[in-house]
Amino acid sequence: MSTSGAWRTARGPAAGLVAAWLACVPAAVAQDVGSLPSVPPLAPGTAALAPPEAGPLAAERGDAENADDEYARALRILLPMSPEEIRRLRDLVQRNRDAILSRDVMPLVVSTRIGFDPSAAPETVIVSPGIATALSFVDATGQPWPISRHTIGDGSAFQVLRTDESEGGHALTITPLLAAGGTNLVIHLQEATMPLVFMVRIDADRAHVRHDILVSALGPHAAPTGAEPRVIGQAGNPLLLVFLSGADLPEGSTRVRVSGVEAEAWLHGDQMFLRSRHALISPSWSSSLAGPNDYQVWQLDPASQLLFTIAGRVHRARVDL
Repeated sequence: MSTSGAWRTARGPAAGLVAAWLACVPAAVAQDVGSLPSVPPLAPGTAALAPPEAGPLAAERGDAENADDEYARALRILLPMSPEEIRRLRDLVQRNRDAILSRDVMPLVVSTRIGFDPSAAPETVIVSPGIATALSFVDATGQPWPISRHTIGDGSAFQVLRTDESEGGHALTITPLLAAGGTNLVIHLQEATMPLVFMVRIDADRAHVRHDILVSALGPHAAPTGAEPRVIGQAGNPLLLVFLSGADLPEGSTRVRVSGVEAEAWLHGDQMFLRSRHALISPSWSSSLAGPNDYQVWQLDPASQLLFTIAGRVHRARVDL
């Protein structure tokens, strides 16, 4: 069969088109075309494949897809976490920071009676990082005893500041600059021939937020008195110091109400301890101690009626036993 005959045997509408084309081309070209293998017809029901898209629309769609991929990649790099994940991470970091930096320091308020005995062991002042400890000095009559100068053993680890730079300042603060360690503190009081020496120790769990030092001697501003102040000796009753501060009272102490005069009273064992800024004149007491801010404490037998002097007048007080 000739080439033209082969193409004429094509079925369908394409047969006429092929015949018309063969009639218009030279015989040589038709011969070459006729040498090509014939393409078998598609099976019934088979859809022809769509040609690939071309032109500016396809290019724009490809550019958009590439841009979306780059945008998503940039978001993953710049914002790797969601807002909820960021909030959870922030809360976790804050809890960890609180666990590291937060400390439950037990505050202690104490009163200590000391003297100028060179054989006595130095008292200890407990300090804690981030806590300023106030150290004040009063004499046997409860009057402030000014500090002339002080010396701290390790000035690089402890900060010591005078609360009052005037000549009459009788208090200072101690703040540790390290987490652990210790040193000593030397205090020179006005008109005193010997210094007072303290050991300073850093503690992570407790600190003396206030430490009142009662010196068993008369200072330069001692209150006038017609007799030797009635105070306990160096080896006296330590309970007076506790009730003078009014803090960390011993176990078994019971507070009782005092009316008529500004005063406080406690029962401890078979004794009563009375604390007031006013002078007690009756009943008699076994021992007493003067402290800072004009406070005094007395140890006496329990009594329901008390007499005080206030501004030269006698005032009666009642104790609810």
